[in-house]
Amino acid sequence: MYNNKYNLILKKVSFLGILLTITLFSCGRDPNNPNNSKNSISLSFNNDYKGLVTDNEIIAKNDPENPDKKFINLLRSAKQTVDGAFYDIQDPDITKVFVEMKKKGVKIRLVTDTDNLTVGKKGALRDSIKSLEDAGIEIKDDKRNGLMHNKFMIVDSNYVWTGSTNLTTNSLYDHNNNSLMIESKQLSANYQAEFNRFFENGLFGVNAHEIPYPNIITTEKDSIQTFFSPGGGTTAAIIKELNDAKKSIKFMAFSFTNKEMADIMLIKNKQKIACEGIFDSCEISKYSTYSLLNKNKIPVYKDGNQALMHEKIMIIDDETVITGSFNFSNNAEHNNNENTLIIKSTNIASQFNKEYERLKFAAINNKDLPSYNHPACRGSSTDPKGNNEAGE
Repeated sequence: MYNNKYNLILKKVSFLGILLTITLFSCGRDPNNPNNSKNSISLSFNNDYKGLVTDNEIIAKNDPENPDKKFINLLRSAKQTVDGAFYDIQDPDITKVFVEMKKKGVKIRLVTDTDNLTVGKKGALRDSIKSLEDAGIEIKDDKRNGLMHNKFMIVDSNYVWTGSTNLTTNSLYDHNNNSLMIESKQLSANYQAEFNRFFENGLFGVNAHEIPYPNIITTEKDSIQTFFSPGGGTTAAIIKELNDAKKSIKFMAFSFTNKEMADIMLIKNKQKIACEGIFDSCEISKYSTYSLLNKNKIPVYKDGNQALMHEKIMIIDDETVITGSFNFSNNAEHNNNENTLIIKSTNIASQFNKEYERLKFAAINNKDLPSYNHPACRGSSTDPKGNNEAGE
């Protein structure tokens, strides 16, 4: 029965594509919303539910609703400006579209992590970076040990693209990721302020600054909160949401080493609040909270993707979603540049719940997978203050 049910779900997903669009309209004129602009969220997930990389990559590349197509469509819609902060920019097709839009007169500015500018630490510029710079696109890097780990873009001061997806071929087609395209002048202003801090002021470390619209009211019941790291209070905000949970907590976590968050789940579980989650198997080490939760009878699963399950998602009480670039680790809070959204919306939560069920089905059914050649899967260099993949 279980297999038949979820095989049907996966068939529907493949036929219809993964794009799930939910539109939230502002009701009336909110004092925190002076332009009274529409606030809509278009949500998409990588179509990577088979076990093997070779299968997933073919499916994702041929799926017209895979997030890469949505990203390219948004980028090609730009009329005036594109500002993007991406941990890694490597994919040749994405690079070509940036160059294409620059030639059309769109002003493009990019920020990336220092470690991803060159081939190796002191090698030549990566092909993608060289192509972008040769086209006249200015790129700035963080020049520090902490990661510039964001994955966001602002288009024409009206659209924000964010989520867990890096602009690499692996991240776009092989890894489980979520992407959000949000039409909102207010949210764009939040991200623009953070981008300007990087690009114009060269400030990447802890630098407390005011977010223009910290809590955007989208409908009478729905809202979007914005947080930036390091030092922006993201962990405290997540802990508050976990403490407030009344019915359920679900998570999909590439890296989950924050013991305080796990301890709250243990308490909630004893209070008969349903807690469960999915871990990326490559990131399970002695510092991961996987064993702690597992031995305390909280259902936790190792992902069913040979490649990475790269999500950073929590779903609370079927009405609150936490997502962005922020892994549940100390590095994400104290060292890295990250962005996080806390979205209050039963509609959005419903779509993330469906993704959770798809990944849970894959975790249960995709077994005995080959090893994956990726830094996160080449042994653990994790310590209590961080995790693998250069401290994500």
